[in-house]
Amino acid sequence: NNSDLARKLIYFGQEIGSYSYSGARFSLLSTEEIREDFRKFDATVKENLNFKPKLFRPPYGEYNNFVLKEAQRRGYRTIIWTINSQNWFEPEEGRVVNRVLERLEGGSIVLFYLNDSRLPQILSALINQLQQKEYTLVSVSSLID
Repeated sequence: NNSDLARKLIYFGQEIGSYSYSGARFSLLSTEEIREDFRKFDATVKENLNFKPKLFRPPYGEYNNFVLKEAQRRGYRTIIWTINSQNWFEPEEGRVVNRVLERLEGGSIVLFYLNDSRLPQILSALINQLQQKEYTLVSVSSLID
């Protein structure tokens, strides 16, 4: 289940952030609904993982001043990607890799959609090319600190 996977990721030092509880478009929610979404996510993660993420990525990359302030009030740093791989949309793996490489520059944050069964192959090909180009891969926290 997802809790077991998340515990493994934490154990192996992978970074876990918040995407929200519902995945709803925050731009369509009231301030109370946004607060409740944060509250549910925080409670669920604490109950299941005894963990508090430090990073928040707003669903769909949509946010406003209230979302930013609420995330900060709850101890999150809000992050947004600089490159959307569009792996969910692009049928050809090589084109996904090329899309990222063409837009890549130092400090880039790349968005991938996890529900793509090809993601391990895409990431393997991309990481191989990045290493050949002598890029250093770091966590988001390392990048923004």
